[in-house]
Amino acid sequence: LMEKFVANLRNPLFRETLREILARGKGVFRQFKDTIKQRKDIERLWFSFKDREMKRVVLEWYNQLRESWGLERIGTEPLEETEELILSDFVIRPEGGKHLEIIRELDRRAFQENFGDEGPGYAEYMYEVRRYGVEPEVGSESVILIAETPVGEFAGFIWGVETRTGGNFTVSRLLQLYVVREYRGLGLAKVLLHRFCVSAYERSVDRVTIELLGSGYGLLDSLKTAGFR
Repeated sequence: LMEKFVANLRNPLFRETLREILARGKGVFRQFKDTIKQRKDIERLWFSFKDREMKRVVLEWYNQLRESWGLERIGTEPLEETEELILSDFVIRPEGGKHLEIIRELDRRAFQENFGDEGPGYAEYMYEVRRYGVEPEVGSESVILIAETPVGEFAGFIWGVETRTGGNFTVSRLLQLYVVREYRGLGLAKVLLHRFCVSAYERSVDRVTIELLGSGYGLLDSLKTAGFR
């Protein structure tokens, strides 16, 4: 079960750490338990996974008995949505000015990640071109939502700039969606995007757009699922 859990864990940092523990062969259970305790969200994910898998084992055993008795197999019960369980640990709120410096830093880092194959020089060039005359700020046309853990750790942000065209048609242009590496794989980016679109609707925004750059093009399918065209 531990190996299956790690193989399907989408958080890249913890996945590799737990893989190393499972490969050691000694004290695996204790080390595994102590490691996931360091992150309550990962620990809850593990408990939910283990409970679900154990139920499947018992159900399969029971169905084998039913078949031997000449009875029909029974189906599985609806399972709790794990992502919703984990995401309840995060607080999504508008940025008030406290995190602008880290947001600027992570915005620049996102360009390094998106254009990593092109080299740091090209990534920096793209950053300078795309951010000329615009930067994260509070108020004006800039809208930023941040995600925090219950203890106040910064986990990610989404940033857009709104403009009003002729005829009072308002467009919100998404400039950045970033989740800190250790909190990736939990569906947090999807929640940030959803919250941003809901808040845009509440502000009577007519259209939300996003331009995919570099490796960010990998978000295309997720955006289509979210309703983008």
